[in-house]
Amino acid sequence: DAERQLYTFAFALGEARLEHFRLSCEGLGDIFPATESASMDALVLGPGKAPVANSWAVDGRDDQVPAGTVYRVTFKWDAATGVKRISWMPSMDTRSLQLASMLRFQHRYYVLASWNSWTPTAMTTVRGAPGSFEASFRVGLSGHEEFYFQRDADAAQSVYPSRLCAALGEEAVPLCGPDRRCGGRHWSASGRTGELVTLRLSVVEGAVELQVVAERARRTFRRPGGDGRSYFVWDGAAFEAMAAQGAELHVGR
Repeated sequence: DAERQLYTFAFALGEARLEHFRLSCEGLGDIFPATESASMDALVLGPGKAPVANSWAVDGRDDQVPAGTVYRVTFKWDAATGVKRISWMPSMDTRSLQLASMLRFQHRYYVLASWNSWTPTAMTTVRGAPGSFEASFRVGLSGHEEFYFQRDADAAQSVYPSRLCAALGEEAVPLCGPDRRCGGRHWSASGRTGELVTLRLSVVEGAVELQVVAERARRTFRRPGGDGRSYFVWDGAAFEAMAAQGAELHVGR
């Protein structure tokens, strides 16, 4: 509704139950939040050039809703005061469903690794396994390779281990992401030169699982989906996952 400076659009949550967005004002630049992965309470800036990581984040885990849930976003720009506000909420009304059906975007996952010069390389989708992606590599002459992942080739949506340079033998190391807190963390794989290694990343209802299959071993790393956040304790060397028990959090020992 241009006369009232009220605009709406809608979208469906993807497999990670987390979506990022900002707005574009034709010919003038972007409308964006003042912070990264912002809530609807963040200060709204623009139009202008947005910092790369500044976007709003709609997290269905916080709202305890599944993948596929349609959210309706409302943006209001008061012409008299210049104040801009944005809000969103799950919606099942006909208009929201129509708007969401117009978006056909499919999320992709990319591997960044020592064998591809840390350039995002698209993983292949796994037929018959929705939300699953694969990539393979052969161990190079050094007998050592390193890697992590990004959703949509976006550094703000990285998937990585909680420990710096986590060895594949450390299955207890929690998997993190997709988020912007990677900070150079990645997995480290060692093997004989020429050994074939397959990576399968599965993201379903916000739960993330990585399977690493080599000729002599198989390893699995997980981050549960759940509702809300995951919490960890730093023990001086690595993060240890905390287990939820009712309204309390406990450290497993």
